[in-house]
Amino acid sequence: MADPDTVLEYNAVIGARGRESRWSESLVLLELLVQRGLVATMVSRSAGLGACAKAQRWQNSMELLQGLVRAETLRPNAIPFNAVISGCGKSGEWKLSHQTLEILRCSGILPTLLSFGAALTAITTGVLVDTWLKALHLYSQMWWMHLLPDLVAFNALGSAAAVSGQWLLMLRLMEDATKMRLQCDAITGTALVSACETLSAWQEGLVSWRSLRQDGMAVNLIQLNSVISNVGKGLCWDLAAELLQMSLQPDEVTLTASLAACCDAMQWDTALDCFLMATGGWSSRASVTALLGSLRGAQQWRMAWHSWEQLQVSPDLPCVNELVSTSALSFHWPQALVDFHLLQELRLKTDTVALNSLLAAFLPLGKWQQIMLYLDDIRDLKGFCCVATCYARAAQRERLLALLRHSNSLRHRAPAVASSCPSRSVRRTPADSHLALAQQGCEGARQGGNAPPRGTFAQRPWSWSG
Repeated sequence: MADPDTVLEYNAVIGARGRESRWSESLVLLELLVQRGLVATMVSRSAGLGACAKAQRWQNSMELLQGLVRAETLRPNAIPFNAVISGCGKSGEWKLSHQTLEILRCSGILPTLLSFGAALTAITTGVLVDTWLKALHLYSQMWWMHLLPDLVAFNALGSAAAVSGQWLLMLRLMEDATKMRLQCDAITGTALVSACETLSAWQEGLVSWRSLRQDGMAVNLIQLNSVISNVGKGLCWDLAAELLQMSLQPDEVTLTASLAACCDAMQWDTALDCFLMATGGWSSRASVTALLGSLRGAQQWRMAWHSWEQLQVSPDLPCVNELVSTSALSFHWPQALVDFHLLQELRLKTDTVALNSLLAAFLPLGKWQQIMLYLDDIRDLKGFCCVATCYARAAQRERLLALLRHSNSLRHRAPAVASSCPSRSVRRTPADSHLALAQQGCEGARQGGNAPPRGTFAQRPWSWSG
């Protein structure tokens, strides 16, 4: 192909190279155009900007913008700047996006609504502690310049407020939306629900969310799940059950949040009704596991076992783990033992979650004889801590000292094991600190005492997590 001779030909070739992601050739052609004494027009420079934007060469884009501002023969507008601001934001380069906005303002060109909207959206891509402050500053500048924020700018500030937990700001934004008669969408609703997820704000958030729904706002499943989770924190099980009846197809998160709200309020019948409503009477392993997990949090082992028998689902490992954990949380070690041996009956491989939950069930009553039966199966430091604590409470000095001799090997094996196992058994501080406490608790035993000294790990409260 012959070299271009006119500005129009240069513009066409520069644009073609940009569409082919050959941004460096586009810049060379743009420079060659100027060297030949031709005048680069707005089309020429915009084509070069487009080539750099397609290749995400933002530094080169900013240099072209600065050259555009310095050109005496051109009268640029905000359009090429907006393209760079938006492109930088989509690439996560929010700092460059704001630098471009500053270049635009310093050049005497008035930013448009798109300029601020793109800059606000760019902020939400950055992980910043003061994201909402930066977004609020830009939002305020829009009002100062008599630019009425559109839904893009509004949602960007709302998302920043949600990430930072600024629920008061979010509620104020909802008031602004009402005054401006903005038609909020699902993004607005999701930001509102997320910002008002604290215990002190969920009621105000729910009122605003319902108002948005009445105004025709679209509701997605993620948003609905967050709302159900929020009302569950306030023990409003009836609202959770009501929300579950919406026409959206519930998923496992929806089911879990609804069940947790009912179980926390001790509304067992409603919990089962929600379960049957969400599953349509057809129970899967995942849905049954979600039900058992909610009952575990409420320490209802009898209800968990009864539900599992009634639903007649062939259990898998997570399902049985929930049964064992529920019995352990309810301080009912005989049932935990029955649940644990269910793994063997079903020929399921025993993992550390079930074993540690079983060991934790023995702790309150100091059942060290039962724990001894499972010493060879202990694979991580959580299990070791259960055994050490049980020995200490039962004043089994010799056994505790013998156990401590193996602590170093467990210490080296723990990271690999812990990384592959979910933490559902005994909730503790870091395992190394427990080893130190166990060794401290044995100082009295080494010196001839029969029990650990006061104030050591043997007297510390133990709790079990979900």
